[in-house]
This record gives sequence, structure tokens and C-alpha cells, in this order.
Amino acid sequence: MPQPQYVVLGRGEAYSEKFDKPPSGRGNLHRSFEQARASLLPQVRAVVAAVEHLPAQKRLDEVVVELRLDQKYLAKSYDPADLLHATGLSLRGTSMWTQAPRQRTERAGAYNARLFFVSGEETSINAVERILNTARAINAVKNDLIRIDSIKVPSSEERVQVTKDDRKKIRQGAAIEIVLYPWQGRLRSQAVERIRQLIASYQNQPQALVKEYDGGPTFIAARVTDDRVVDELGELNFLRSVRTLPPLDITREAVGMTFPAPPPVTRQLRPRGNLVMFDGGLEADHPHFVGHVTAENVTTRPPRPKLLAGC
Repeated sequence: MPQPQYVVLGRGEAYSEKFDKPPSGRGNLHRSFEQARASLLPQVRAVVAAVEHLPAQKRLDEVVVELRLDQKYLAKSYDPADLLHATGLSLRGTSMWTQAPRQRTERAGAYNARLFFVSGEETSINAVERILNTARAINAVKNDLIRIDSIKVPSSEERVQVTKDDRKKIRQGAAIEIVLYPWQGRLRSQAVERIRQLIASYQNQPQALVKEYDGGPTFIAARVTDDRVVDELGELNFLRSVRTLPPLDITREAVGMTFPAPPPVTRQLRPRGNLVMFDGGLEADHPHFVGHVTAENVTTRPPRPKLLAGC
């Protein structure tokens, strides 16, 4: 039976999916702080209650929460920095979510919108509720809250990216990939150790490879034969996703295969500029200039001692 081929894409950005543009008027805030407070307060209280009921083994000292932006705010340069600073929350990553139209005046269909994964201790999460309940919050923090459509704790369904066919492959020994948020130090060590223990409870001789990146996510590749481990992994709040890894046999033929990449994007190039250097104080036979001087004495002004000219 021929082995499946797995293609490594060149110029992958050519395959990216563009965001649908929301209706006009993106430059203005779409609601008042009072409207944001009425919408967000019940959600924040639900998050606080959910955090209180999270078992200790399924969370770290910091709990991950989603801040889902309204679809009007798609700028990649934006993040709720003022809200994070005021509450002590930390940014752990970004993703996207699908938002349904808010009003009948908007065109039919759903919009892609941004979301932020943030983490913090209970005091930081409670600080969001405290800010919503006060009228004296600074405007920058209020504006961050106005832009947020919803706040929630990520669900296991969002974390587990495994299909029914994938579960069959896992029972046959397929490898899985576990992705952690960019934890650092003690939090990362705790997260990795708990995952190792969970895998070991299902596997007599657990095999797991860990790749850590400073300031970035942690990847764990493991081989399991019981798909129930996927469901338990999905319950871990400190885990971003779990999915199956495709099988890839590194053979001479596989390494030698090539696939044509899409043609590069054509851009109009600017004319190449010329570099001119004025030597106003170095010796004519200075070794740095040997073989590179194309013109000398091109000025009619007399030399001025004790004055160096730069470039």
C-alpha cells in the first residue's frame, strides 16, 4: 500500500484566509461603558464562579480566561494593555472566534473576530468585576472593556481538536501533540509534570518528548493507545490544545521529494540608490579605503584642519 505524502507548503501566507470586513464606522466605539457593564458583569461573575469550582489538578495558580473582542476591532496591533495592567492579568496568546450579527441592519452571516487568552490569579479576575462596578475607572481601561464582547473560561471542546477518525488512530498507537500556553518557570514545570503523570496513568511505558521555547508555547509529543486520555487532557485549563500528529516516515524518497511553491508576489522595486562617502579627516592611505575610493578631491573648498566630516 503506498504511503501517504505530507506536503510542506512554501509561501504559506498565500493560503491564509482573510477576515470579512465588518460594517462601516469601525473607528468609533460601538457602545457606551454603561452598556458594556450591563453585558459583561453577569459574564464576569459566571467566570468567577467557574474558577472557584475548577479542581486543583486541572488548573495552575493562574487560570486562563478568554476575552472575546467585538468584530469591529480587528487591528493586530491592538491588545487590552491598559486593562491587563489595571488587573494584573497576563496575555497568553491570541486566536479568533465567530461572532453572529448584533443587529438586523448588519448583513447576514457571521464575522471572524479576535480573542485574547489571558491568565491571572483569582484576585486579578475579581479586579475586572471591581472595575466594572466603579465609575472612576480611567478612560483607557473603560475603552478596553467596551471593545470586549464576551468573557468566558475556555471549554474542553475548544481545546480538543480530535475527530472520531483520529480517536481510532490513537487506539492504534498514533502520536498526539499537546500545546501549552507560554508559561514560564514554575508554572511551566508544573504543567508539564501533570501532563506526564496523566499520560503515565494510561500508559505502562509512557513516551513523551517536550520542546520548550522561552517566551513561547511548550509542545509535548506523546504516544498513547487509549483515547480517554484526550478527554482528560481537554479538561486541563492550562492546556491550549491537543491534536493528533500525522504519521511521517523519514525515508530517502520522502526527503528527496520536492513540491513547487506558488509564484512569488510581484512587487515593483525601487531604483537602487548610490552610496557616497565624504572623507574629511582620515588619511588617504587608510587601509579601510584601499581599493574602494572612486573619486578624490571633488570639492573646491580648502581643507579645514581639526574638523572631521561624517557620512
